[in-house]
Amino acid sequence: GGHALVALLTDGADPVHKATIMPRGQALGMVQQLPDGDQTSFSRRQMLARLDVCMGGRVAEELVYGENDVTSGASSDIYQATRLARNMVTKWGFSDDLGVVLYSSDSAFFEPSNQTKTKIDEEVKHILDQSYTRAKTLLTKHRGLLDKIAKTLLDQETVSGDDLTTLLRDHQQQQQLAHHPAAVDAALASSPHLAPLLPGAKTTTTTKTSISLAAPPSKPAAAASQ
Repeated sequence: GGHALVALLTDGADPVHKATIMPRGQALGMVQQLPDGDQTSFSRRQMLARLDVCMGGRVAEELVYGENDVTSGASSDIYQATRLARNMVTKWGFSDDLGVVLYSSDSAFFEPSNQTKTKIDEEVKHILDQSYTRAKTLLTKHRGLLDKIAKTLLDQETVSGDDLTTLLRDHQQQQQLAHHPAAVDAALASSPHLAPLLPGAKTTTTTKTSISLAAPPSKPAAAASQ
C-alpha cells in the first residue's frame, strides 16, 4: 500500500489507475498511474511526487517489518528514483546549488570536472534523502490507512484507483467522526446500521465497537509496499 497511499496523498502525483500484488515479471506487484491527458513535459512538483511514490514502497516495508527485515523488492524503485534525480540535476536545471546548467559525460564539451561530479552526487543524494523523509513522514502519519490498504490488497489482489479513493475518503470520515462524538450520535440517529463502522458508536448491547485498521504483522511485503 505504500506506493498507492503516497500517490493518493501527494500533490503532483499522477492519478492511481490500479494497484495489484499479482506478480508482473520480476516485480511482486505494481501500482499503475495514468496522467490526465497527454504530457510532453513535467513540472518540478510532478517529478518530486514521482520520487516520493518510488520511496513509498521501501518506507512501507520498513514501517511494517522494521529496518532489518526489509527486502530487495525496492531495487527497481531505487533505480528509477536515482535516475530521475540525476536527470533533474544534470539535464533539467532543478538544482539550486548547481544551477541551470547541462552536465553530461556523453560530450566532452559538457563534461563536468571531478569537483563538480562530486557536487552532482551530493545533490542527487540530497534530493533522494528529502524524498525519503517526505514519504516516511506521510506514511507514519497515515499508518492506519496504510495497513487497511495492504489488507484490502491481500483480500482482493487487485484494487482499482476508484476503490482506493473510496478507502481514503471513508478513512478520513471515520477519523473526523472519532474526534466529534456528537457527529457520531447524529449519524446513528439517521442510519443505525452504520454503528459497526463508526468509532465509539454504541451497539444494541451498549458495547463500543470500532473497526481495527491495523494489519497483522505477517502481511506479505508486496501488499505493504504496493
